[in-house]
Amino acid sequence: YFSQQAVGRLLAAAGIDLPGDMPLPVKLEQVQKLMAAGDERARKIYETIGVYFGYGIAHDADFYDFRNLLALGRVMTGEGGGVILSVADEVLKAEFPDVAARVRFHIPGETEKRHGQAIAAASLPAIVTVSGDAGGSACATRAVPAFGEPGGAGIQPAGHSSVGGDHEIP
Repeated sequence: YFSQQAVGRLLAAAGIDLPGDMPLPVKLEQVQKLMAAGDERARKIYETIGVYFGYGIAHDADFYDFRNLLALGRVMTGEGGGVILSVADEVLKAEFPDVAARVRFHIPGETEKRHGQAIAAASLPAIVTVSGDAGGSACATRAVPAFGEPGGAGIQPAGHSSVGGDHEIP
């Protein structure tokens, strides 16, 4: 519900008629064009995804103690991505103020957003396993700091001192 699939599923409810056999990436491109042209129907799609995203973040916060959220993916590109984040932030502040107070969105540049899976994979912490002897009878595992964490590595988009830097939502 946070991807081009959500856009495809929300088309009819928003009153946008596109051919059923049109591939999802092309449907997303059409909605992005409508959004850029100021079409309120497209805006409603992005607002709905923002609501889903806000509640999804709050749900995840019930299970994980996270403070930084890297927002990626093709659906996040263009004006619609800003609407998604703005609405998600509104949902968090209104319904889950404790989560809103601790979570910060980090948004890379437009090109990097489209390569979301690769950036997400690069941001995962490395798991280092150390065996106590050749047989591996004693083993210790620790996570190496991830992207954006103190001591963690990260991909730095050209021209930015840090991912999220001047794109971070306060």
